Amino acid sequence: MKKRPISLFILVAMSLSLFAGCSNNEVVDTEGGTTNADNTQASDDGKIRTDITIGVSSDVVSPDPHDQNDTNSNRVIRMMFDSLVYSDVDGTIKPALAESWEAVSDTEYRFKLRQGVKFHNGYDFTAEDVVFSLERQMNSPKVKTFVSAIDTVTADDDYTVTVKTKEPFAPLLYNLSLPQSSIVCSRHFSELTAGGKKYADQPVGTGPMRFSSWLPNDNFKVTAFDEYWGEKPKATSISVRVIPESSSRTIALETGEIDVIESVPAIDIPRIMDNNSLKTVSQTSTSVTYVSFNTRKAPFDNVKVRQALSCAVDKEAIIDVICEGYAVQMNTVYPPAMPSYDESLDLYPYDIERAKTLLSEAGYPDGFTIEIATSGDERNRIAQLLQSDFSKIGVNLEITLLEWGAYLDYIGGTDHQMYIVGWSSGMEPDGSTTPLFHSDSVGPTGNRSWYQNEELDALIDKGKSTLNMDDRLGIYKEIQRIVMEDAVWIPLFARETVIATNKNLEGMIVSPTDAHIYVYSYVRE
Repeated sequence: MKKRPISLFILVAMSLSLFAGCSNNEVVDTEGGTTNADNTQASDDGKIRTDITIGVSSDVVSPDPHDQNDTNSNRVIRMMFDSLVYSDVDGTIKPALAESWEAVSDTEYRFKLRQGVKFHNGYDFTAEDVVFSLERQMNSPKVKTFVSAIDTVTADDDYTVTVKTKEPFAPLLYNLSLPQSSIVCSRHFSELTAGGKKYADQPVGTGPMRFSSWLPNDNFKVTAFDEYWGEKPKATSISVRVIPESSSRTIALETGEIDVIESVPAIDIPRIMDNNSLKTVSQTSTSVTYVSFNTRKAPFDNVKVRQALSCAVDKEAIIDVICEGYAVQMNTVYPPAMPSYDESLDLYPYDIERAKTLLSEAGYPDGFTIEIATSGDERNRIAQLLQSDFSKIGVNLEITLLEWGAYLDYIGGTDHQMYIVGWSSGMEPDGSTTPLFHSDSVGPTGNRSWYQNEELDALIDKGKSTLNMDDRLGIYKEIQRIVMEDAVWIPLFARETVIATNKNLEGMIVSPTDAHIYVYSYVRE
């Protein structure tokens, strides 16, 4: 396997300087120039094109912030909506719809809201929208886990909101920065539902871009919102184009049909790097790719079966074949970039003989036949490699390939047996813990393994309510140990993502959590 030294902060700095065309603290000038029908603007240095197209593998599941929990939806939600606060690329929490806040006590925060903010439909943003949005999130099966610690949300006046938690909750500000905590327009919601529509039909936020159109499994388009309260976007429109086949995305970038690929297929990286009309940057993502089991279903209700399969996976071969070495092997459930990552955990090195022994001890000396569900070209190829690995211990793996939305619905239920998926979070360890392993999160929230462990639940709750970060890190190391001993996951890799763009694209801000910012992007013609 290719060895690639990785420094997260160096890579982030490189990415910002390469794509932004300005310092991290500069904002691209969005005033002046004239916009023509072909989305070009005059500038001092010639013409710039301001309609940007991103090529992706899978479609948006829902543009409703409180009815989704997937990366593809979050990409467009970040453009259309704001939260009370936001997390900068270095993890710093900064003001957004809340211009300031104070911790009144360990269990109470008071937020002063920004005045003069408009929703895309012209309605004023007020405290009523914050109360409505957070209470709606608290009642959503898909995203309630991020605000489960909140006890009450109250509007003290039109521009002041108090949030009280049931106990001290260290990740509160981080969780309120997530796209799942976006603020929606309460009046618009009432009007839509009165007319028999859903919020996803006409999503309205306060973000820099507004909803334009959505052709499912083809294209999702947003356009600039001229009355945005913050720095005005440079892009006049951003289209997210679905191109499922990875090589087709590469060709579309080469021919100029799209401007960005967020994750270049490993096999295409050398050719893209040699293309003078394109530019690239690599970064270690906090996104992890893993295999997991429905722990409620036989044979995966037996921990020795899960441990046996964990020993049977040749992770180095997967990284070489799928990622061409552009990944870091994972032996635990947190990405290496996360401060609480425990590199000493290596409970299941590749060992076919040990896997056979564990399978026999579990009562399956002759193996069994099992289904693995997945979605997308790359993960289908991972499943095929697992198929080969598992055949060496007598396990026959049957692959079910589904469209992304149908796949998430399937693995969010109880009928699946095994699955391959990814998870992306920031540097807050609870973001990769409560949604994925707490008993309260079983199902579509994130714990699709249906794993329940009272001892672990207590530790997770302790980690959230402990305010001292040094103390929290010790708790999360213990959490990793328990989850890995129970073999809830087979963690595979954290990818070293290679992002490729048109060489003339400027203004894009690359995030280590894959929450890239496109609204200041443009192409210099």
